[in-house]
Amino acid sequence: TTLDIANARISVKDSPMEVTFTLDCEGLAEPLQKKYVNTRTKPTEGEIISLGEGTKIAFDLGIFPIIKSDDADANQYFKVMVAAKDSNDMPGFCVDDISCLFYKGKALLQEATDSHFKSGVKPSIIRSKQSTKNAVGTEFYELFNTDFDLLNLNIKYEGKTYSGALIPNWRIIKNANRDYTYAIDFGTSNTFVSAIENNSDNQPRQLTMDKPVMAFLHNKLLNDQKEEIDLWEDAMDGDLLKAFKSEFIPAFVDGKKYKFPLRSVLSIKDTSDPEKVLFDNCNIAFAYEKTPLVGSNIVDTDIKWSLESDEIRIFIRELLLLVKSDLFDHGGKTAGTKIIWFAPLSLDNTQRKTYNKIWKEEVETILGPNVENVCCSESEAPYYYFNRKNEFTSINSVAIIDIGGGSTDVVYFKDGKPGFANSVHFGCDVLWGNGHNKMNNDKKNGIFLKYKDSVKFDDGELAAINNGMVPENSEYSTKDILNFWIGNEDKMKNLHLSTRLEEDFKPVFAYHYASIIYYIAQMIKSRGDACPRAITFSGNGSRYIDTLLSANENTLVEVTMVILRHVFGNDIPTVQLILPKERKESTCYGGLYKPKNAEVAEPYYFLGVDGQFESVADIKRVFESELKGALQNQLEDFNATYIDMLGCLIRKDNITNINTDRIRKCIADKMIDYLETDYKKTFGEMQDEQHFNDSLFFMPIIDKVFDLTKL
Repeated sequence: TTLDIANARISVKDSPMEVTFTLDCEGLAEPLQKKYVNTRTKPTEGEIISLGEGTKIAFDLGIFPIIKSDDADANQYFKVMVAAKDSNDMPGFCVDDISCLFYKGKALLQEATDSHFKSGVKPSIIRSKQSTKNAVGTEFYELFNTDFDLLNLNIKYEGKTYSGALIPNWRIIKNANRDYTYAIDFGTSNTFVSAIENNSDNQPRQLTMDKPVMAFLHNKLLNDQKEEIDLWEDAMDGDLLKAFKSEFIPAFVDGKKYKFPLRSVLSIKDTSDPEKVLFDNCNIAFAYEKTPLVGSNIVDTDIKWSLESDEIRIFIRELLLLVKSDLFDHGGKTAGTKIIWFAPLSLDNTQRKTYNKIWKEEVETILGPNVENVCCSESEAPYYYFNRKNEFTSINSVAIIDIGGGSTDVVYFKDGKPGFANSVHFGCDVLWGNGHNKMNNDKKNGIFLKYKDSVKFDDGELAAINNGMVPENSEYSTKDILNFWIGNEDKMKNLHLSTRLEEDFKPVFAYHYASIIYYIAQMIKSRGDACPRAITFSGNGSRYIDTLLSANENTLVEVTMVILRHVFGNDIPTVQLILPKERKESTCYGGLYKPKNAEVAEPYYFLGVDGQFESVADIKRVFESELKGALQNQLEDFNATYIDMLGCLIRKDNITNINTDRIRKCIADKMIDYLETDYKKTFGEMQDEQHFNDSLFFMPIIDKVFDLTKL
């Protein structure tokens, strides 16, 4: 018999407590009805098990996703999280005392005890165990290649077993007939997801939801003064909520509390598990920088380049599961859906093959074989968005500069077509790091040291996160800590961080910006191309330019022209500088508008001086005799140009607290020593036949940025 859940009705009477459950079932002459009471007087009555007001145990359950398609083949993955706690002085109740069985119709779904099962329920996994330090235990169940109609919940408590049936209130999407394209920009620091209906001229939307994609054992609060997401979360026991935030998925991505762009961070069970499995021991940390992780979990903030581990695959899988729920929620069908993902130019061939393999396999597994997935350069994409919006005064020569956390990419467009592309491992995280120091949790960055004792939070959870990050022996890097501070500066006590950064470290931001503009200008000139008429910035890493370097657009144009005139001569027209509001979003939006048959920019590798090299061996052969001297001259020329630019910045913004002589001495000191040391370290780890697809120019610049933070 098919259960008609839409017609199930529950009525509650307060005194004496009585619950009557009425269920209409297809094919029955009349509805089924059963009454539950505190004390049974009839054999047909059910008993309400009251734990009493003084009870100190709590448990909850979540099912993801709660959206299904009427196409049974599309419903092949479901995850159930069970959480339990016992706050008694001598706890005896734990998550092991809760078990779940799943039914499809009348059939019990079998536990898949080995890899030969085509469908079923995987053996449950305990992720966190209760202890004196951990209030909540958690357990996960995974259903694969099947859905389910009923969950049999069994609870052992004080020597008795209580059994009940849970019927998920599925949101079933019927007759879906719309086609969508999703763009996913998985960055080093942040990730953004946007979507547009195919053949639509509307502005793309970021992935947001207004209905839950997860079902809970608890109901939401009734309060029209609160946001929908808070009605679900505030109804939970506080400790259980922290466990769900740490190890599962939000009720939905509401666009306010949980939104894109989100930090590219995973919550990982602190264990030596050889394999990472989504939710069993690893998941996107949606609550990162909002609330401390609980349970046996740590954070991993460096996942994009972890190509030899499962972290990238886990992150992409969870994103695609959210995309699938969003697709169904908007009446979309999987066949006809298109996924666009973005890759930095700095990926070498091996890394690119790895990403291609992961995206292909995960898209096919989660969305099906009829879904197209396309890789797009994350640097090219913004051009198509801004060109569609008619932002450029001239398209004769346009440079798109994408500054991320780990890298900076540039694509040079000529007459509306991509000419060449370049990528370097020199992103904004250089500002917050410790030069080439490979000890991840060393805390010597001058910006961190300047404010570490001044940063305070009123919010208790943020204060707890900060107190766990800042100590010298914590596993967190200064990059992690400074990104956390910047992301939560509006909640700081008695410290306006952006204002202080601009006042105290403007020369550092100027040096970082100047090095990017100088390098790109020299590269364009080396190819014989014209100075760009327009420069557009994308990527959240570029936000420091107009928030910490200068908020005055005219000032930014003037200091940029100091560098461009030095490289190209004084007769060039004034550049159009575009620093859009949609900095991170523009990559995704541009990918959605990129013409299907658009030309692709050819990669161009530039060491910082003229010359093209096929292999590491070719570079080694001439480094001492030619390259080192040429780079020394180029770096000295850059430093002199930077001092000129800094002088312009001081005049334009009326800055009085900068000691130019100290800065000049700092950037000149040990510059060539840094170049030689970093060159030897990098090339000593490379094979002669490899291709070096980065730049030598930025090697000492990274160390100089670090030195300037400590000046």
